[in-house]
Amino acid sequence: MDVSNDYGKFVKAGIKHFPATSGKTIYAAGSYYTPNELLKGFSEVMGVETAFQKIDADTFKSFMTPKVAQELLENMLLLEEPGYFGGADLAESLSLLDEAPCSWKDFVQANKDCWL
Repeated sequence: MDVSNDYGKFVKAGIKHFPATSGKTIYAAGSYYTPNELLKGFSEVMGVETAFQKIDADTFKSFMTPKVAQELLENMLLLEEPGYFGGADLAESLSLLDEAPCSWKDFVQANKDCWL
């Protein structure tokens, strides 16, 4: 999701469909992406080769101060399992929108000058 351009679409949906949305969760995401899907989209738009290399927990933590290392590791592990939003189905939230949120590839394209 392109936060600066898409977040308002979800807020608008919550307001527009009130009171039906009252007490409900609106998942502000257009899709779930794996690391390999992100890199594939990036490569296609940017015309560069990419590769995903998963590292073990101790290596990940070695790049940070001990004070934050475990906390950040646990946050990253939550993205893996149970997954962002706990893997909840995004279809109901997306059906509330008047406009589709930006795809990953569209986001990369729109920000192409910022990447390299």
